[in-house]
Amino acid sequence: MSWCLIESDPGVFWDVVTTLGCFSVDFQELWSLDEESLKGEECYGLIFLYKYDRELYQDEAGSVAMVEAPPSSLFFCHQMIENCCATLAVLSVVLNLDRVIDIGETLTSYRGFCEGLDPESRGIALANHDGIRAAHNVFGQKSHLIQEDTKGEDPKGDPFHFVALVPHRQSQTTWLLDGLRQQPLNLGRWATADGDSTKATKDPDGGQMTAWLRPAIKKIHEIIGALNQSGSEIKFNLIAVTPNKKIALEEQLGTLRQHLQQALAAQPPVPEQIQSTLNQINSVKHAVNKINERHQDWVYDNEIRKLAMTPLYLCALKHLGRRGLLRKTYDAAALR
Repeated sequence: MSWCLIESDPGVFWDVVTTLGCFSVDFQELWSLDEESLKGEECYGLIFLYKYDRELYQDEAGSVAMVEAPPSSLFFCHQMIENCCATLAVLSVVLNLDRVIDIGETLTSYRGFCEGLDPESRGIALANHDGIRAAHNVFGQKSHLIQEDTKGEDPKGDPFHFVALVPHRQSQTTWLLDGLRQQPLNLGRWATADGDSTKATKDPDGGQMTAWLRPAIKKIHEIIGALNQSGSEIKFNLIAVTPNKKIALEEQLGTLRQHLQQALAAQPPVPEQIQSTLNQINSVKHAVNKINERHQDWVYDNEIRKLAMTPLYLCALKHLGRRGLLRKTYDAAALR
């Protein structure tokens, strides 16, 4: 069974992973490639969508770095079927977090099944995994009037592709995981005092950035620069995979409520302490509500994406045309 094309959107990726039972991660679209984008934030990985030049891609695939053997604990999977590269890139980040966070029963089972398999066999297992394919293909509800582009290309024939950039904590290296390549690409080493690559650390120049991101951002700049030099049109999208802050906030909320109970039971009670704890509780609640609102917006947007709306649009246009209102409606809309 084929896989559909899906767009590069935080809400879409969030829907895929939560459908698969992983609630420990969140997604954030990045609008720039500088330190300010993720300043002070934890980051598990990057999903990079770009319109690449085939010749540049083939030249890079033959580089020395490509044949370097990756760590055995780094999960890497070949893309064995068209159009699955978006979900494959997302899972390339999440499946390398199995010892860091709870990735859910479905993905834990898939990763366990893949232990000892080569990347090609892992790709075949992914392509034939009913649960993962269903979570991906839920966004493929398109009208039969639209011819689906199964090659993931725009009308000019230029391909787009998703890759993942992730840290490997044990070796303190950053890797580019691309299912169309034979092996992962080692982007370089990083180092922190405690060996945790996901936390923001101070640099000698006073800036802050998650340690493993520097080689990743450098590689993205190289890809964009190569595309620019080749004359290719530069189109790309970058999404960060981050911790789901709601989990930590809800734990913090529980602790604060315990502190409030203790403050109320104290003899004599200290009004200042009670008020301070209440203020903290309200602040955390506000942060949780903001996350819930964002996720609810994603739920609404995804429900629209999953609907085949083209027949409805065509029917509305026909009725407007029959009543002689189509031109009038168009002109009114154009003035807004």
